[in-house]
Amino acid sequence: MASAIHDNAATGDVVVYTDFAWSMRPTLTHYLAELEWTQTIQPPDILMKQTAAANGTLEATEFADIQGRLAKANRIWLIGPAAGVYGAQKDPLSAPGWKIKYIGQRYEVRQTYTFETGRAVLLVARDGSTGPA
Repeated sequence: MASAIHDNAATGDVVVYTDFAWSMRPTLTHYLAELEWTQTIQPPDILMKQTAAANGTLEATEFADIQGRLAKANRIWLIGPAAGVYGAQKDPLSAPGWKIKYIGQRYEVRQTYTFETGRAVLLVARDGSTGPA
């Protein structure tokens, strides 16, 4: 997954995790950091406020202001379970919850990279802009 993001990342990209991706976050963060980022910078985990380790839990704390955090993001790497894993739907933007609903209204799927239990979905702003709708 890290290689797919690395090979296809563009300047300004960000990473966002779906629900049920708690184990993917620290793993992907580790592998992304292991890669050499010379063509572009490593996309930041834009919604993470505090790591799971810092929380002493299995889940990171995220910023609640998704609109503000994604205001300048034209492209999002949405990371989550592959279809069928933990009940994930085939359409990554059909998952329940306010975060995915917000993203689904403003972004569309450009490319999906599916792995055994996870997937990285490249989303692009629908109208080319990232401002509030």
